Amino acid sequence: MRINQVRQLLEQWQTRLGLGVWRITVKWVALENEHGNVEFDVLHRIATVGINKPKLLPQPITVEYVLVHELLHLVLIELELVEKAKTDQKDMVLERVVNQLTIALLERKQ
Repeated sequence: MRINQVRQLLEQWQTRLGLGVWRITVKWVALENEHGNVEFDVLHRIATVGINKPKLLPQPITVEYVLVHELLHLVLIELELVEKAKTDQKDMVLERVVNQLTIALLERKQ
C-alpha cells in the first residue's frame, strides 16, 4: 500500500467519522510495540496520524484498522476534555459523540 492510498482512506474515514473540521495528515512511522499513533492539537483541530508500514503490522491488523483506531481517538478526545465539566455539558458532548459514531457505523449520509 502506498501513502497516497492511505490518504484516500483518510479522506473517506474523516468524512464518515464526522472529523471534517480537522486538518489531518498521515505518515509512515517506525514504532515498536505500537501499530500507530496520533498527535493532535485540539484547539486548532490539527492532527498527524502515524502508521507503521504494512509489512511491520502483524496479521490480521491492517493499515485501515490502524487509521480508524487513531481517528477514533480524535472523536473521543472531547469526552476526556469535558471530564471535569458540568454534568449537562458532559451529557451533551457524550450524546453528540454517540450520534457521530452511529452515523459512521451505519454509513448514513448527513
